[in-house]
Amino acid sequence: MLIGSMAFSLASKILHNTLLAGAGSWAYTEGVKRIGRLKFLNG
Repeated sequence: MLIGSMAFSLASKILHNTLLAGAGSWAYTEGVKRIGRLKFLNG
């Protein structure tokens, strides 16, 4: 039982970190695209 709950805790931590990393990199690329577009428009 203890091992199972430890494994579950570890798995949820890893999943959470993966989701955060994915969201962070997505937000970064979106931000770069927006900044690039603004620079392009302002010429």
